[in-house]
Amino acid sequence: MANIKNMRMADKLFSHQDISVGKGFLGLGTKVTYTPTNSKVAGIWKDFNEENGRIIRNLLKATPEEMAQFVQNPPTVQSADYGSYRLEACVSADRQFAALQLLHYADFLFEPVTDVRFFEGDELKAIAGIL
Repeated sequence: MANIKNMRMADKLFSHQDISVGKGFLGLGTKVTYTPTNSKVAGIWKDFNEENGRIIRNLLKATPEEMAQFVQNPPTVQSADYGSYRLEACVSADRQFAALQLLHYADFLFEPVTDVRFFEGDELKAIAGIL
């Protein structure tokens, strides 16, 4: 699990209309909740090689029409122990909400190559294989 506060997407996630942010148990940590289902949101990250990173980039930049094609035929991607692409994801425990951003390693840092993209409900079927 990744600390959501340390993710590049934290500010955009925290400002999403369906996300509630509060203090964790005993005031320690941060509790992030997807409010429509009152489900806890957790952060994860996975690394990918160049080929799989490009597939994810195309998915995250897809138009609604292209996304419908991804839902019909979801891509198969495999994470890597170390890769030049890193996918940061925040996913609700009930799998009804996800926020994703793809980063690329350059100059000793992971820099964003996509904006944060939010998925809810059926759209999650297109990305289920990469989470």
